[in-house]
Amino acid sequence: MARHDDDYAFAFPWTKENSIQLMPELEFHDLYETLHRHDLYNLYVKCQENLRHYGPHPYMHDYIVPEIKKLL
Repeated sequence: MARHDDDYAFAFPWTKENSIQLMPELEFHDLYETLHRHDLYNLYVKCQENLRHYGPHPYMHDYIVPEIKKLL
């Protein structure tokens, strides 16, 4: 996943360890630099692991339900 580096909050954060962080107006440069990383496959694997949290069942079970239980 490639996304702009911003201050948005995520239930399961996207960090430099599990996604490609792009600076505004430097997107192509950042993507080009990423292609030269030696750990690109590991970055891909970590991205896929984090992405699994956002499927309907895991998201509900791992994030929504615990948040509701905190409020009860």
